[in-house]
Amino acid sequence: MQAACGSQGSNVLHLLLYADEVTPGNPLAHKTARKVWCLYASIKEFNTQLQNEHAWVTLCCVRSSTVSELDGHLSQLVKAILCNIFQSQVCSMDVGLLLTEPAGCFQPKPHKRLSLKMGFMIMDGQASKFTMSSKGDSGSRFCMLCRNVFLAGDTQDNDEGFVAEVSAYAKHNQLSLTEDAEIYQSWQRLQERSRTCSRADFNMWQQAAGMTWSEHAMLNDLQMQQVVQPCTMIFHDWMHALLSNGILNIAIHNVLEELSLWSSFSGYIAHWKLPAAFKGISIKQLFDSKRVDKHRKSQKINCTASEMLSLVPIMAHYLRNVCPNRLESLPVLLLSKLVDMLQATWQKRIQPEELLDVVEASLEAWKNAGWKMIKKHHWLLHLPDSYRRHQLICNCFVMERKKKTIGRVATAIQNTLTYETSIHQEVVTAELMKVSEKDCFSSELCLLKSKAAPKKCLTLLLGFGVHA
Repeated sequence: MQAACGSQGSNVLHLLLYADEVTPGNPLAHKTARKVWCLYASIKEFNTQLQNEHAWVTLCCVRSSTVSELDGHLSQLVKAILCNIFQSQVCSMDVGLLLTEPAGCFQPKPHKRLSLKMGFMIMDGQASKFTMSSKGDSGSRFCMLCRNVFLAGDTQDNDEGFVAEVSAYAKHNQLSLTEDAEIYQSWQRLQERSRTCSRADFNMWQQAAGMTWSEHAMLNDLQMQQVVQPCTMIFHDWMHALLSNGILNIAIHNVLEELSLWSSFSGYIAHWKLPAAFKGISIKQLFDSKRVDKHRKSQKINCTASEMLSLVPIMAHYLRNVCPNRLESLPVLLLSKLVDMLQATWQKRIQPEELLDVVEASLEAWKNAGWKMIKKHHWLLHLPDSYRRHQLICNCFVMERKKKTIGRVATAIQNTLTYETSIHQEVVTAELMKVSEKDCFSSELCLLKSKAAPKKCLTLLLGFGVHA
């Protein structure tokens, strides 16, 4: 925490939230009765440490069946957590938290008072939809951040989420961005109509506004309006946008299909061997005959985000050498460049303007190729704004790793009467043990799980003047 404050020269920390469902047990035979919603929190000022799963603490675990019964769904749960944090005397934005040095400390430092503000919520589309009481993909206005992005009923494909031409913008300057006050005004109008309209008419108003009104939703708490700023808090995750059943999954399928490169690329990728650190990823198997049939049937590459992240640079290298000048190759090449740039934002090597240029070029190339756009394309236009506002771009890879840990813990629990409490206690205990290790957040070059050097290595090291 001291490092986070010192790096920013400020006593203000910004809270980050992430929410996702975890389904424990056999992945081929999920027991949905044990599925839980998990909420995690971290601090924006941790910067690059946000890529470390131990920088995210698990706030709560609640059965999905319980959350689904709440008026407002996940929004009510998130509201309760934020109220508990920001309306308490300890973490109040006005009062803050006074840190003191331990008693008897030599040359104690001046006391530091920290205050906490809301940063943003990074979630997948479903969790963001529930939290912000948005209709998401099913609403006529599927993006709360834009006034002029909407769907026409006769052009929407409910299965693939293709968007109407009026929503398929490729330039940021075509967007009319919403302000926080407008979202609350729209919410207030829905509240008034909920008392006067018939159920059928009110459902039409919700469809048009792209919101699902609820008395217990987060946006309905007037005391939290200073904390909850939707236009600042909505933060699209590029991992889900590009790699997890996302844009690149469709792009690679399209280029292989339209240029008839399935057989050629399958033989090409068989010659590649990933580093030993990625031994759990087998990209060769993605292009077995049965998998190819599955890809062609679903019209996208069916794989995990990690597999897609490993596949993209190889595909880009292949296209640059085999068919660099084809119109169909350009979207994949530009999206591959975009992935590299998004990862480079951690080192602050990329400016928001540069990011926007590549986003717009990739969307324009997609349209020039004659491919239909999905709603996740629109997310990309908001990434440069988020980067400019928060000075970083997170992704959900680290949270997906935490899901595996929670899934293992939940699978082993037999007493389901205290199911959620048992999960939370065991997970948080393990998290606290891990962060107490002195090298947990070390950024120095070091050996992981170091041990004594073999005699052969020891002799070599002594020859270089390294002391044992």
